[in-house]
Amino acid sequence: ADDDLARSIPQADAVSLHGVWSWVPPLVRQGIVRLLAQKVAPGGMVHLSYNSLPAWQGALGMQRVLREVGVRLPARSDHQAASGFKFLQELSAAGAQHLSQQPLAGRLLTRIEQMPVNYLAHEYMNDHWQPCFHGDVVDALAGAKLDWVASAQLTENFPELMLNDAQRALYERFDDRRMRELVKDMCLDRPLRHDVFVRGARPLSFRERDMALMQLTLGLTMRPEDFEYEAQMPVGKATLEEPFYRPVVAALAERPRQVGELLELPGGGKRDNPAELVGMLVGLERAIPMLRPGLPPTAEATRLNQVIAERLSTRLENLGRMTALACGATGGGVTTGMIESVAAWRMQLGEGAERLDEWVIALAAALPPEAQQAVRAALQRAVAEQLPMLRKIGVLD
Repeated sequence: ADDDLARSIPQADAVSLHGVWSWVPPLVRQGIVRLLAQKVAPGGMVHLSYNSLPAWQGALGMQRVLREVGVRLPARSDHQAASGFKFLQELSAAGAQHLSQQPLAGRLLTRIEQMPVNYLAHEYMNDHWQPCFHGDVVDALAGAKLDWVASAQLTENFPELMLNDAQRALYERFDDRRMRELVKDMCLDRPLRHDVFVRGARPLSFRERDMALMQLTLGLTMRPEDFEYEAQMPVGKATLEEPFYRPVVAALAERPRQVGELLELPGGGKRDNPAELVGMLVGLERAIPMLRPGLPPTAEATRLNQVIAERLSTRLENLGRMTALACGATGGGVTTGMIESVAAWRMQLGEGAERLDEWVIALAAALPPEAQQAVRAALQRAVAEQLPMLRKIGVLD
């Protein structure tokens, strides 16, 4: 925060720290706060992810054992992590109480088996790894004049979706938002928090908020045939009332539209809550906010998408993974699959679907014939189903 390089960094309107805060020592956290204090512009936003308590408390022992076993091996950290994980498996098979009876530890042990060892090394072989309570992170960032405003995962900001009636009654006893978040964290299995902070946040009235949301433009990120009107939440299934949402989905399938326009559509249910409409559609990843609706694909975004697709598609293990496409109209990334990214890249190069067999060879020549057929079918679906939606929100021309 105090050297010449840091001083040369311009002020920022948006900052994101992912996989940083819980993994660095206290002195580095203090430096991060000083850097944010110097560089985040008034009104600027900071996204910060961190391993959170109390959800992580059930796996503290697991991480400690993995690391302590690993560091006793004179080898690189990825080999150390693999050695520590093998010992944890043996300890779990022997009935170790803090592995077999802790749900988070059990889930992590199952997931770790599919994780790359370099990720394990980052996540668990760390001298200073420390999960944090939300309130302690809020206190720390107050030193940079940053105010906590919300969870970046929109549905988490709706207590009626997160908490049952008894839990919500206890939550609502408090006006203090930090205390409410502590109650929520006690009730939820939320080991990783994504929080949003603003430099000098100015709360809006409900009327001001609704007026701002009415002017927000949304774009649909899936075909209307694939739209699901139910979603699993901590309190059970949340249902999006079809008489209300079906006309909204049909309108968005035609083109991106403002929230105010969507609320004026004929249909069942009260259409007076823009926060719920945005929270459900965006929070459930059915739609995406459009920062610059109507903007055609920029040259910079197109080049970035081509580079990402070209480089990631050289590794077979990436074919089934999720990635994102840059989009000037949304002002960010649009989540998509690797297959869709490759199809978009090829189409942007001016190639048509008649060259599908060439795409398959380029992607999957090393795979057996039946796997190549599966890749071909996925590319056909991408061209016929996903790419038209990406065109409508401005990812492709």
